[in-house]
Amino acid sequence: METPDKIIQSCDPLDLLSKLSYLKWLMATDAFSDRDKQPFTFLEVKYALHYVMSYLLSHKLGEAANQSIQYETISTLICALAQEEINRKFNEEATLDKLSGKLQYTQKDSGELLPLFYSVPFHHILEGEDDIISAKYGCNSNDILNDFVTLVGAFNNSVRAKGMKVFDFVNRFNDYCNSSALAIQKNMKSYGLFKTMSGRIGQFAEDEFDHGYPISLIKKFRKLFIRVDDILYCPDLELVPNLIVRCVERAMQQDKRQNPEWDLRMKKRTEKLVNGALSHYFKGGTYHANSEFGQKEKGESDGLFEFLGHLFIIEVKAGKLSPDPVESNNTTVHQSYKATIGKGTKQCDKAEHHIIEHGGKFKEDGHEFRVNYDIEHIIKLVISFEDLSAVLPDENIQTPNHTILMTYFDLLIVLDYINEPILSLKYFLER
Repeated sequence: METPDKIIQSCDPLDLLSKLSYLKWLMATDAFSDRDKQPFTFLEVKYALHYVMSYLLSHKLGEAANQSIQYETISTLICALAQEEINRKFNEEATLDKLSGKLQYTQKDSGELLPLFYSVPFHHILEGEDDIISAKYGCNSNDILNDFVTLVGAFNNSVRAKGMKVFDFVNRFNDYCNSSALAIQKNMKSYGLFKTMSGRIGQFAEDEFDHGYPISLIKKFRKLFIRVDDILYCPDLELVPNLIVRCVERAMQQDKRQNPEWDLRMKKRTEKLVNGALSHYFKGGTYHANSEFGQKEKGESDGLFEFLGHLFIIEVKAGKLSPDPVESNNTTVHQSYKATIGKGTKQCDKAEHHIIEHGGKFKEDGHEFRVNYDIEHIIKLVISFEDLSAVLPDENIQTPNHTILMTYFDLLIVLDYINEPILSLKYFLER
């Protein structure tokens, strides 16, 4: 039987990407009449799509790469990759400690709980950077969102049938959908910016490709699109809201160096967003931003939020986490989590200790104030703007305590779903 790499090498790359892209999307719907009879699942198709994307970005193709892929071959490819992943996970279980296993899951499978959640509000995260984005690329965060919505709409509307069989869909692909919907049009305002997020086939070295963690290449180089000539193709719409903020950041950097102006603005923006979310869902509460405390050992809290006798101690972390595979670069990955999530936990603990020891006296913009609290109703919350998945919230990165770790998107989903302040407080206290 042919190996997955040999199958990819023999196929027309755009034909293979197009079919995997649509197959992944449609396997999560009821478009196929025989979906449940397939030897592969939605998540296995998703893994295969990311594998092929990363493989193409890091491998040059020969002249033989021109075959249209048929159902039997694409099924073999998906199932072979799924089996390789199962074998790899089985072998890794003996070598990874508990935390490494958690981090590895986060890296590989984040986003699977809400696979079609395209309305992630990345637009208002980028709003704070609009002037520097506009100065360099002639577009702003609203243009990026509108162009993405247009792309999603074109993709959704390009399927011309329902109730089809998977076999027919793959083998008679052009009868059912229009693969040109994957292309980003040059007249889009964000085209120039999107071009920086695209990679050519074979652009990166082969040793950048990791068989066990293929999406690491996409995250490391921040390439969401495949570029053929001047046409940009978007094989996986889900990657855009998940990674767009980091990709825009990379576009604003020179030679991958940090952009201090971007970092400062992003810090202010993310803290403002968390303030707005809590103030919106816990109406009547009081939010204190960037409060200083302590005499000998000074500290600062990103946010203190008082509501009905409850006190949230909040640390907001917009720092980046290492995209390296945890099994091959354990030290770097752990350190990146400790430098962001672990640091936030320590800061929460320090503020809590100050409150208990010194009665909750703080300074905000030079003015002293005292928080009202019940020691049983202190809620420590670290909010990350990185993609962490839902498996980590109660897994403290350093030492066990009662700090809650959530992503900003998780916070919005929880608050909007419960949408009742008293029940939301109960949720946080029980967490």
